[in-house]
Amino acid sequence: MRALLILSGIVFAILLYASVKFGFDLKTALFTFVSLIIFAAGAYFLYPSFAGAVFPKPLFYIVAGVLFSFCFYPILEFYSLKPDGYDWLDWAGINDKHFRLGFVEQAWYGKWYGKLGFSVLCALIALIVQQLFDNDD
Repeated sequence: MRALLILSGIVFAILLYASVKFGFDLKTALFTFVSLIIFAAGAYFLYPSFAGAVFPKPLFYIVAGVLFSFCFYPILEFYSLKPDGYDWLDWAGINDKHFRLGFVEQAWYGKWYGKLGFSVLCALIALIVQQLFDNDD
């Protein structure tokens, strides 16, 4: 349990550093972190009972890849609405309102087809990982 807490603390610190480095706000970083923790716990506990027993392993990996992509939707949404003038006050959530007024055109990767493409890409990567490392044939 202690190792899990240390690992989640390290992941949280990396995510906060990445949020400052790459310019997404703290709320987006926290939401992404929580979704990744929930996804990792679910995949860890569901894999032994479902992969190969209830569902074929490729199907399990495809679904896991799509669910993994859902964890990064807030970052895609944030970057698609991010204006040019963004500073550390926006990261802290102080000047959060000036770019969400509808004046900024959303980029293609924040719309439904960009997210669909990202999910398909994650599913393909998960299927390739399954074929390379977990193929029982």
